[in-house]
Amino acid sequence: MTDVYDGDTLNVEAGTWPGFTWSGSVRVRGIDTPEINGDCQGEEDLAALVRDHVTDLLLDESILMCGVSEDKYGGRVLAWVFYEDENGAIQSLADALYGLNYAQEYDGGTKPAWCGAAVSNGVRVKDLATAEDACIVFSEAAAAVDDLGPDHPLTLYDDNGNGRISCSEARAHGIAPVFWWHPAYPYMTDSDGNGVVCQ
Repeated sequence: MTDVYDGDTLNVEAGTWPGFTWSGSVRVRGIDTPEINGDCQGEEDLAALVRDHVTDLLLDESILMCGVSEDKYGGRVLAWVFYEDENGAIQSLADALYGLNYAQEYDGGTKPAWCGAAVSNGVRVKDLATAEDACIVFSEAAAAVDDLGPDHPLTLYDDNGNGRISCSEARAHGIAPVFWWHPAYPYMTDSDGNGVVCQ
């Protein structure tokens, strides 16, 4: 991660597939954090606190993004964001901020109020556990592959050798629809982040 705008908006340089990178802005799925240009001084003060917390936590660190799709406002993407804590365990950024009362649940509709808002500590963001499990399982499986051996998903299904698996390739190999637990999934684009592609 290269920079933090606020608690739920990060700037990253991401490895998209072998030999290619993408630099841009990422909106963390599932939560809303206070705005830097908020509706009251209290919101702006909390926004600075949350921004500094995320900066201390993740600046120049590697993160995992999954469930990536276009953001409705354009110019950035939406993604679940995970990081490795000091004990080597994978943690959800959304969950971590929610647990500190630094974030409220957000599903893309009307943003929650921060001026005078009361946030329940320790309540998990709706459906986040399922997304965590999907992301962690496929990321660990992908990280365990050191080279493109004969059983690697790209060897098996990436017919044009571009480092990604398309729906047409998945269908040609009889693996569509592809769910989050399938080894091909990390090399495909799940545009709506629901854990299944090529339906």
